[in-house]
Amino acid sequence: MGELGELVFLVPSSLKAVFPYGLSKSGVLRISDSHILKALLLGIASKQGAWVAILGAKNLGWDVFFKSGLDRNRLIYVPDLDHFAPQILFAAIDGCDILLIEGIVLSQREERKVAKRARLKNTLVITTEWKTNSFLVDCNPCRVHGLCQGRGHIQEITYRVSSRYGDSFVAFNESGWDFDCKKQEPRKTLKASSSKKLMVVR
Repeated sequence: MGELGELVFLVPSSLKAVFPYGLSKSGVLRISDSHILKALLLGIASKQGAWVAILGAKNLGWDVFFKSGLDRNRLIYVPDLDHFAPQILFAAIDGCDILLIEGIVLSQREERKVAKRARLKNTLVITTEWKTNSFLVDCNPCRVHGLCQGRGHIQEITYRVSSRYGDSFVAFNESGWDFDCKKQEPRKTLKASSSKKLMVVR
């Protein structure tokens, strides 16, 4: 991968508007509370050999994560951290390439220490709860494919992924991610579907 690949996780070309320099391998990335975005980013890193730690997250839809490319053989999952959250968090930063943390409340001073250690250890921390300076990425569903006048089954969902650099459109279906989907604007506000085949996942 060369020097660039040593600093970032490479992203599909369709996501370069959001991550023009790739997905950083260090520091803190703050994301919207989007289950599908968590799966997308962890899958990108896992496909490139990253060790992944998921800390504090519960009720995960594992099917979405595995279809996104998450390697269960390089995964550490700790749903309950109890009173050992700081110790487990720092140990995971030292031993893993990318972390997803949820439900861990840190002071601003602790956040700065975590960010500093993540940069030092070349580890990326992804979180929805961060008060200090961080790079923000958002994700929202914008089109559902397969429904006509409320009938049918959801076959694919197109998402808009956004950062301060720009927007990208990607789609998720039963086979996983489609990074070659065309930009398609929503016809109307989306509502959760009762389809058994594929649910609208934010």
